[in-house]
Amino acid sequence: MRLSIFRQLLPCLLLLPAALPISRANASDALRLDPSRTWTLPELVELGRGRNAGLIKTGLAVEGLRWERMAALGRLLPTVSAGASYGRSERHVFTYEDPNGDVFELDDAVVNRSTGSNLNLSVSQTLFAGFANTAAWRRAQLAEQDVLDTDSRQFQQFRHDLRKAAHAVMAVRTRQGTEAQLLDERRRQLELARMRLQVGKGTELDVLQMEIDVGRQQVNVEAAEQELRSAWNSLALVLGAEPGEPGGLELDFNAFEPSWDVENLTRNALESREDLRSGRRGLEEARLQSLEARAGFLPSLSLRVGHSRSEQRSGEKGWEVYPRNYDNSAFLNLQIPLFQGFSTLNTWQGSRIQERRVAVDVEQNERMVRAQIHEALLQLKSAWSQSRLTESNLDLARRSLDMERERYQLGLSSLLQVQSAEATWRQAENDHLAKRLAFRDRLAELELAVGRELSQP
Repeated sequence: MRLSIFRQLLPCLLLLPAALPISRANASDALRLDPSRTWTLPELVELGRGRNAGLIKTGLAVEGLRWERMAALGRLLPTVSAGASYGRSERHVFTYEDPNGDVFELDDAVVNRSTGSNLNLSVSQTLFAGFANTAAWRRAQLAEQDVLDTDSRQFQQFRHDLRKAAHAVMAVRTRQGTEAQLLDERRRQLELARMRLQVGKGTELDVLQMEIDVGRQQVNVEAAEQELRSAWNSLALVLGAEPGEPGGLELDFNAFEPSWDVENLTRNALESREDLRSGRRGLEEARLQSLEARAGFLPSLSLRVGHSRSEQRSGEKGWEVYPRNYDNSAFLNLQIPLFQGFSTLNTWQGSRIQERRVAVDVEQNERMVRAQIHEALLQLKSAWSQSRLTESNLDLARRSLDMERERYQLGLSSLLQVQSAEATWRQAENDHLAKRLAFRDRLAELELAVGRELSQP
């Protein structure tokens, strides 16, 4: 009874590990960024390593490679099989029929008992199968390197997305500071307008206009704060964290002159980019398939060794026999393909064509990488030049605004002229901020095209 219950529970026990989840994030393990501290980019990268969905998926793919390697290795090892059987029979005879056809009842039943058992063990090994097994093992190695490079490429993409999200937060935070600075200035102008009204040098219309401007600027500040929350939540999404209040960021947001040489960048990209290495491995795999298809014209050789043992027992009223049998066997099988209806030739020619296609794709991808790096470097240099122009414009606009404010305090300028100078300064500030953000985004695109992080020249 106990054995029967165990047999029923055994399949359930074997399937239990497959039913369990590989990993499950607890609600208490949710990542929340502390808004009271200032984060650096390396700290955010370390936080996102175990939380980003893309990195988690590629990590699981790396875990699955172990079984694929074992399966490919098993094709190079011999196949071992064993079997055993046991049987028992018992026959009771109570009547006897003589040659004349008369049937007699026996006083004692004649019992015929027999038992049999068999045990066999066999080992087989393919000695030569047209390089199929070795090619499968090499393809498993190439697949492992592909997944590892995919994981590395996914990390490059994650760092690229994280930097762009962090730069967006920095840009919005800078814009928020500008709007807050303008709000403070509008409030000071409102107080100045009221003082001028009291001494008779201003009008109620000027005060009313300044109150309207203060209200508009408060709306701009609140809009900038909401934009900052949205940018911070986008950053948290890239990290795999929960939305929350914005925290501080400490990273370089300034532009610098890019003096990298395009040839050196291209050389580094051809060596370090994971997708290019994957394409070259794909070419090697296509060559292996072509070699394996061509080996279909060659003979195959296999060896099989076996040993079996059987025992029979039978008895019938006073006598028993115990015959034992031993069997050792060895087979060497040689198969020579003479004619297979041109199927092997068709497979070989198809693999050769596929090999040439992959080689063309590899060359095309390398040309595309050269073009991407060249275009990304041109875009980066253009963003650098534009940032220098917007920085000069911003300096002129700031000086013009300071002059108009001083003239307004002295009564030599109107409020409309001050507001016009402020609008010019705000536009110059936004233009320069946009060019700084564009420079950082173009730098991230160049690093993604090269396949590694670039140090500032």
